[in-house]
Amino acid sequence: MWRNTPSRIISFLFALLIFMGVIVTLVYLTSGSTQASPALKQELVATADPVPDAARLTAVPVAGHLRMGSNTFQFSHLNPAFVNQVNQFRLTRQIIGGLTLYDENLAARPELAESWEVSPDVLTWTFHIRPDARFSSGRDYTADDVIFSYNNTLDPLTGSIHTGSLLGVNTPVKIDDKTVEISTVTPRIQMTTKITEGSSGRGLAAIDREKILADGQGGFDLIPVGASWFKVNDHIFGDRLELERNPFYWDANRPVLDGVTVFNMPDGALLVAALQAAQLDFIDTYPIQFFQELKTTPGVVVDDTGSVGFRMITMNRRSDRLAKIGKVTLPTDDLRVRQAVGNALNRQALIDDNFPGRATPAFGPINPAQLPYFEDLSPTSEQRFDLAL
Repeated sequence: MWRNTPSRIISFLFALLIFMGVIVTLVYLTSGSTQASPALKQELVATADPVPDAARLTAVPVAGHLRMGSNTFQFSHLNPAFVNQVNQFRLTRQIIGGLTLYDENLAARPELAESWEVSPDVLTWTFHIRPDARFSSGRDYTADDVIFSYNNTLDPLTGSIHTGSLLGVNTPVKIDDKTVEISTVTPRIQMTTKITEGSSGRGLAAIDREKILADGQGGFDLIPVGASWFKVNDHIFGDRLELERNPFYWDANRPVLDGVTVFNMPDGALLVAALQAAQLDFIDTYPIQFFQELKTTPGVVVDDTGSVGFRMITMNRRSDRLAKIGKVTLPTDDLRVRQAVGNALNRQALIDDNFPGRATPAFGPINPAQLPYFEDLSPTSEQRFDLAL
């Protein structure tokens, strides 16, 4: 019955994501990635994501200005304290920076810190900040800025949504201007990959305290100042974000681009048309219905690979349901009801109707792109499609 289900019914099912809790995973997604070319290409390169999370088209020069289209109305938040969407994470990482950053293998390596040591009990980390680490304003990045970031995140007046990232992390201690010590209540092996990393470690992101004190959290949300590869030249809210190379970045070889203009283009058809007309070099996220069209567009190269994304329906298991929705119990409290929902979902039919060729059935949140953690549960899962169960 799912194969002929009207799109409005499918949309309703996905709307349940907002309401419901215990996971019924529907599909794993296929998304794209494009590697930079060492020289300017004449063709455009696209990466497609079925629901597309990161669909990109790009002509990648060694230097120059990149024109990018983003399928969003506006960049609501660029202040790490409030960032809550993937497209915002991607942009703020280009601007803010941190003591550490991920390399291409998702391992931590030095960024604003040039080295660090950890105590034998893994409770105290000592970071040595680069002598030439500076904000894009030209001001030195010091231990005082690490302490400011910590206090700013936990200050109730800031209203950060990422206070949990610093749970069990003590106030950093300044040893000298370029040395800071961070201790934790219990060992935190993910210190350099989660707490101090410039993107995921939003609690200690390298934010310029002078800019925040001058413009407030709201002003910083519009035009932030950080210590990463780019600086914000202009931000016309809902229209475009202008980035230019940070002249004070410690690594003279980065970034390779002189600047990037990111245009807000919520209309997917116009976004794709702008790419096809070579008015854009790169697009980030586009509606799936354009995937095949882009695959066959002359001069456009679509390069896609597996994504860690998935789509699911969850059941409301919150303990505060009475306050939130005025109910103490729900039919989905019964495990048998939740199980029946899983058995009734024909995942392959949903894929055929909504993500043709761009997803695979899912029976858990760990997907094939997350090897070596993935295990194919489709033959034995108690959530597999079977109306007889």
